[in-house]
Amino acid sequence: MFKTFFSFLKAKVKAKKQERRFALKIVWPTVFGLMLLSLFFAPIAQAVQIKRVQSGATNFDTDDVAQSATLNYSVDQSKSIIIIQPTGDIVNTRDQNWFFTSQFEANNAIVIERAGANSPASVIWQVIEFVDGVKVQRGISSMSSPAAILPQIKVITIPVSIDNTKAVPIIQAKAVFTNATQTHELFLLPTLPDANTLRLERKDASGTKGIQIVWQIIEFLSDAVVQSGSAVLPAVALQNQSVDVTISSVTNPILFTYFSGDTDINGLDLYLYATGEVVGPLPSTTLRFTRREAAAGNYTLPIQYYVVDLVDPVSLVQSGFHGWSTTPADRVAINDATNATPIVITTASNHGYATGDRVNIGRVAGNLAANGNWIITVTGLAAFSLDGSSGSGVYSAATDFAQKSQVSAITAVDPKRTMVISSIRGTSGTAGTSTYADDLSIASEIVNSTTVSTIRSATTVAAAGQIQYSAVEFSPLTLTSPNGTEIWRVGEVKNITWKNADSVAADLVDIKLST
Repeated sequence: MFKTFFSFLKAKVKAKKQERRFALKIVWPTVFGLMLLSLFFAPIAQAVQIKRVQSGATNFDTDDVAQSATLNYSVDQSKSIIIIQPTGDIVNTRDQNWFFTSQFEANNAIVIERAGANSPASVIWQVIEFVDGVKVQRGISSMSSPAAILPQIKVITIPVSIDNTKAVPIIQAKAVFTNATQTHELFLLPTLPDANTLRLERKDASGTKGIQIVWQIIEFLSDAVVQSGSAVLPAVALQNQSVDVTISSVTNPILFTYFSGDTDINGLDLYLYATGEVVGPLPSTTLRFTRREAAAGNYTLPIQYYVVDLVDPVSLVQSGFHGWSTTPADRVAINDATNATPIVITTASNHGYATGDRVNIGRVAGNLAANGNWIITVTGLAAFSLDGSSGSGVYSAATDFAQKSQVSAITAVDPKRTMVISSIRGTSGTAGTSTYADDLSIASEIVNSTTVSTIRSATTVAAAGQIQYSAVEFSPLTLTSPNGTEIWRVGEVKNITWKNADSVAADLVDIKLST
């Protein structure tokens, strides 16, 4: 009936609200054209639609246990999650220094806490807010020590029922551990056995100090398929031990990896820390979990995983890894840190850094406010300032260093709708050592549209580690009407509506109609 040709009606609309609308008068039968339009973006009213990602770095002084971070934009907490990734400093003798929890203290602020402190540390944080397509619930809990029965189980009632086949838990824990032999007790295995239950399990609970837990559950209403399951790295004498798990095929996967150390691990970090990765190329049906050391005895490492596959046609996941050695590149000694605003660092040799780099400052004495993760502005071959810093005292010479982040190029993304998650394992060190939690505190982030960055403290070089990262860019726009099933008649006036990421609001949206 129709000739084979396309004519395009093109309208440019300035976006100013989260729900966009464009009135269109039908002047020709447009069923086929509307089907084409529905292919541009996910045509589902409850589709997973990102609003914005806010991120930053919060630094902790030697005795700081809590710091607030102010958000540039207020968020809807029922549609927002918090992801934190710490970096350590100095020599690890207390696990209390490197384990943090985070909560909203207001719609425009988060608080990041550790249970105790005697060392500087830093946390890279992200607040990921969605317009629609997800529901988020959160709460706090605890687990006591010692436990009469192992493994120790905590059952939490979820306030509002969820579809547990579409949900992912996010768990953070901290404790006043003044030793380095209980690291494994801070790692929990979360499961969602039914619509109203979050179950937390740990394999060991020694000593007298309990752990404090902050939990979040994000439920994906559509545009995502969630798979979950378990695996075990067995107790056999082996280095670089891996186990593969077969899953249904995934194309844009986000992998959340959890593990909990068995009773003989006792803080031996090379037996404990494990990475999870989706084995490429994509699409893939294989997950791989790897740790550095394994041994006979109670050294099993149970793993719980959640894979979220984004099935809309626009979202993009890019993954990779960085290795951090005991002699990392781009690490230089420090000669001075000015007691000024901003703090200016002078290095003992040319640093080779560039303005905008992420740099960790470690073990500065006197002017303790210099320690932590900073974006820098280069002021000379052997000098740079720490953006947003303010001095706290007179510099005292020490064994202090600056360390630039490692970076990898990625296909260009919009940083305002891109999150990064990661997992970490050891790659070298002494197997019987329990003081590597600071060395394995490695953080990842997006530093610009084409770069993923990972950072470790300039002073934690006792063990080598590897970080697996995934940069997840969510779709910029979701078409809500039409959804591909309508029949629009000549002479009718119809609204075309959509939801979009906040960063799209500054752009022009093209609406194309084919007939």
